[in-house]
Amino acid sequence: MPVTKENMNYTVLMMGAVLLFSLVWYALDARRWYKGPVANVDEEYEGILETVGDNGTSEEFIQDSEPKDKQETS
Repeated sequence: MPVTKENMNYTVLMMGAVLLFSLVWYALDARRWYKGPVANVDEEYEGILETVGDNGTSEEFIQDSEPKDKQETS
């Protein structure tokens, strides 16, 4: 059965148009000001230290930041 304009599903055409418009808009304008989502994670709490120093290892830092009752059971 050949596809005609009467029996064609236009969803693919409309989704393609939206995708094409979005990509062109991003390429021309949005990439200059769009920064992406903001991380809500405190990096130091997760054990990722920004600077290297005499503060010990990241495992020690995480162990020191855990609640005391959790450390006693280990």
